[in-house]
Amino acid sequence: APGEELRVHADYVQTRDHANRTSTVLWLDPTRPYTSLAADMALIQRVLPGSGQEDVKLSSTRQDLIELALLELPGGSAFVLRPRGLAGLVQRVDQPIRITSHWRFLSLHAWLDLQFRYLVFHGPGRLVLKGSRGVIAEAPAPGRTLDRVVNQAGVLGWSAGLDRSSTRCDSFPAYLLGRQDLLNDRFHGAGSIAYEEMPGAGAPHSLVFGKGWTGLSDTLLKVFGI
Repeated sequence: APGEELRVHADYVQTRDHANRTSTVLWLDPTRPYTSLAADMALIQRVLPGSGQEDVKLSSTRQDLIELALLELPGGSAFVLRPRGLAGLVQRVDQPIRITSHWRFLSLHAWLDLQFRYLVFHGPGRLVLKGSRGVIAEAPAPGRTLDRVVNQAGVLGWSAGLDRSSTRCDSFPAYLLGRQDLLNDRFHGAGSIAYEEMPGAGAPHSLVFGKGWTGLSDTLLKVFGI
């Protein structure tokens, strides 16, 4: 809409109105160049409406299993997000989505999860999330609270007000065979969560049983919340 901009990875722009004005920006967030680079959100496309409200169709043009979902961030809301699940965002030009980072070294959950930094996206705006075979967003019914256990490998983000803890996977042999992570995430409270249907497109999640250097790099990125 007028006054808004879309910042998106160029691989996901399928069609757009000819009247759109486009340019290239170096980083998703100029204050976090290394995070933008590690999350593959560098040299991304910026789209502005030419006149009035115009449409841009986003779709994965290079990966068969990747599907996109749009997550609304109302003003005053905060959503913890792992940038690996971000394809782009829509924000007001005069009030861009604010990104803050928070370190948690004194949390037992952080040591179990090996994630010490968390990136929080503050509304208003919309996040374009990507996930293997789709993205699922869950929120409690009115008057109720959320209490869900989710495969940790598929978690993309959650409302900042949710309580998050770790539980052991349901099947320990599945972990030994590289089919599941050792820990699942439990979310409790008033808020929403987002996760992908097929974490890692079916790749094994055990560092010992087959991910090698890829698994090591994924672990290092996870430490910094990416």
